[in-house]
Amino acid sequence: MAAFGSVSATVVYVGPDGSAVERAVSLLAEADEATTVTTVPKMSDALAAVAEVNANCIVIEDDLPDGTAPELVERLREEHPSFPVVVLAEDAEDAARSISAGATDALTTAMAAASEELLANRIENALRSGDTAEAAAVTGRQYRTLIEHAEDIVTVIAPDGTIEYQSPSVERILGWDPGELVGDYVFNYVHPDDREEMRGRFIDLTEREGVVIEGVTFRFKRADGSWAWVETVGSNRKDTTVDGYVFNSREITERLERERELKRYETVVEAVPDELYRLDTEGVIRSVVPPAGRDLTVGGYEPDELVGEPVSTVMTEDGIETAENLINELVTGDGTRGSFEMDLVTAAGDRIPFENHIAVLSSDDGTFRGTVGVLRNVGEHRNREQ
Repeated sequence: MAAFGSVSATVVYVGPDGSAVERAVSLLAEADEATTVTTVPKMSDALAAVAEVNANCIVIEDDLPDGTAPELVERLREEHPSFPVVVLAEDAEDAARSISAGATDALTTAMAAASEELLANRIENALRSGDTAEAAAVTGRQYRTLIEHAEDIVTVIAPDGTIEYQSPSVERILGWDPGELVGDYVFNYVHPDDREEMRGRFIDLTEREGVVIEGVTFRFKRADGSWAWVETVGSNRKDTTVDGYVFNSREITERLERERELKRYETVVEAVPDELYRLDTEGVIRSVVPPAGRDLTVGGYEPDELVGEPVSTVMTEDGIETAENLINELVTGDGTRGSFEMDLVTAAGDRIPFENHIAVLSSDDGTFRGTVGVLRNVGEHRNREQ
């Protein structure tokens, strides 16, 4: 493989180990040409290194100690709009994010590790990207391949709010055919309760170059008329060949439902008049929730004092033996829960009679994962009944 323009190239590599890039870059040069790689470990050093060594190209690892590849690409584009940038991404989805941020090219680290020739070819294409229409076409095909295989929905929106492009993943996630919404006003598909906020966010994006909005959640209409919660990252790419505003969106409906369910569960737990706890398979306390309205556990401990401690901290040897026998019966039999009486050892060393109602936890394959339980003060319970 010939060197770029029949002269040597200087490449800045940003990441922990530039050996693979050095080997790939060496393939760009003729035997009598000098090709060098300057390695810097952090994003904060990259811009200075590009200027100091008069670099021809920069290769960036996706996950850096002080930031990510898309963040560095955006900073580079502020000072060097057409500088060749190649990103080594964790997967196709991350590669698509880097392309959206303005990278010249991106490929996965697995692809780069599998073929130094491939990496060398991508670097050479990046170096040539500003010089020939042919190379621009190659890069365009690479971008499209990355976007079409991304898990997220990639959407390009025009300044007037109309959809110019949506990646094929929109069909799998939202049920729309790719291209079906092209030309439509995007906010017609945003839930009415979220519409004004999202319009405001979009206006902010259009008024300031280089701006990125991230972590924004809203509801988008599915093809069947239902609503899906999505989380999106948007960037202003109006001053690039994209000539629009790029959004990478993923559906989070199930995640939000799980979070709401957990919140409901926490609300119920906080209202229970008895103490709740969870043990792992070794009998170590993993969580304790005191009775409603109390800060201390029934044994007079701060909950955090008990987390990570063995259950023998609050149970006698006889109680532990009884509990182990019951758990063995539940694990080997058909039952999932049971109860027994025990003495609870308090922080002051006293012993108080409690009913211990326990249930075994198991994974989908039936593997024992620990226990959860409810401690009920026998004396207080009897007093309430009377």
